[in-house]
Amino acid sequence: GACGIHPGAFGPHDHRPNLDHREGTAALRDPATTQSDRRKTLVNRGVIYNRKGDIQAAIDDFNAALASDPNLPEAYINRGNSYFLAGQFERAIGDYEQALAFGLAKAHIAWYNIGLAHDARKEPELALAAYQKALEANPDVMAAKTKLRQGGNLDMHDP
Repeated sequence: GACGIHPGAFGPHDHRPNLDHREGTAALRDPATTQSDRRKTLVNRGVIYNRKGDIQAAIDDFNAALASDPNLPEAYINRGNSYFLAGQFERAIGDYEQALAFGLAKAHIAWYNIGLAHDARKEPELALAAYQKALEANPDVMAAKTKLRQGGNLDMHDP
């Protein structure tokens, strides 16, 4: 299923869906699509919109998924990524924390993205604490190890 965002070369980490936004739109129009599949499709299409830089369309899809299921961690983490990409770091952190509160399976992704948002806000102590939590959740997160070695900074080029 859809999960968080990995900042690639430029931003937070995300799920890599196998459909483009046109396929997602067709699935959403299909009356046979279940509510669960509809939510997953909205999240996946939102991720695609984020990648294309259509942040508002992405947020709209994540909001629609959350309207159907307000406890959907994948929608929160990916909407957090939309806010991150829009430079709204406080809102991003709030959504990343909601993803964690609702049991995001890959908690290390949310913690890493929280660290990136704190770095962007020039809050190195909070960023380092988040990177440490990412490593506690998954000791193999190389990006978090790198950030901790560097003392936390805003170099987004090393995922």
